[in-house]
Amino acid sequence: MANIVGLNTPQIDIGQLGSAYLADTAAFTPPTGKVIVAVLSLADATKFTALTPSNGDHAYAGTVTQVTANGTNPDELPDTQTFPAGVTIYGRWTGLTLNGGAVIMYFGE
Repeated sequence: MANIVGLNTPQIDIGQLGSAYLADTAAFTPPTGKVIVAVLSLADATKFTALTPSNGDHAYAGTVTQVTANGTNPDELPDTQTFPAGVTIYGRWTGLTLNGGAVIMYFGE
């Protein structure tokens, strides 16, 4: 049985603040006050043209690297990286642009 904190408490860590579907190459920006917290690949995401980590105390994988927050010698996601259908990545991003494929993006604060 799932651990439900409270039926009226938003589960922001699992995207209960909304989601959006993206299957084109237009730049996506989450709603005001929200960030993308998870990306579920529905069809092979052939590359992220942009996956912009949010600024803050923590760093997340993306097409831009926050070197000091990501530790020593992190790499940006390469242009050739494919996320197969069914894969979910987690983090905090302020923008996403696909080169190909289809995803559902889940929002948090």
